[in-house]
Amino acid sequence: MNVKPKLILLMLAVMILTSCSITINIPYKDQTENLTEAEEDPDKKYEKEEKEFINKYLHREIPDLEMKNLAGEMVNIKEIDKPFLLTFSRVDCPSCVELYPVLAQLKENTDICVVEVYYRNSKEEIMDMLVENGFDIDNSLLSRADDEEKERIMETFGLVAVPTTFFVDSNKTVQYIEVGSLPYEEIVNIINEYLF
Repeated sequence: MNVKPKLILLMLAVMILTSCSITINIPYKDQTENLTEAEEDPDKKYEKEEKEFINKYLHREIPDLEMKNLAGEMVNIKEIDKPFLLTFSRVDCPSCVELYPVLAQLKENTDICVVEVYYRNSKEEIMDMLVENGFDIDNSLLSRADDEEKERIMETFGLVAVPTTFFVDSNKTVQYIEVGSLPYEEIVNIINEYLF
């Protein structure tokens, strides 16, 4: 018989005879050993989701999206006959707010078509934000996703965050996707590199 089991039996006998207790620390396998890096670190998990999201749409035809614009007319992105940006955002999102002046500059200074879909905001909130910031209100390519459309957008695009911008060429192929906000110069560089 091995010495360790004899020692444990002796300790148990002493405990029983003396009515005392002892705590035995039995090491256990660390439960986090089997977790992947993405599960351990929320940032890595988000990066993984973002990468999967981008890979799902990159270099593929843009999914069909038909919505009412703020003027009440139906707009189908498949009918746009030139390269365009499709941006999903919200008026109460700090990164989205950073993007608004950039989109306004793009509309003013480039030939790129900018389609903006405001996600989870009322028409009034969108209009207030545009007026408040002095942006040109071109209702033709601004859309607000109502509850039914929000579900459809989530099913179709599976957005991981806003703002999300799809850079789409004239063949309706997604050439670049940006999750987050970028400065004007970087967006213009992406447009020139991937869309023209």
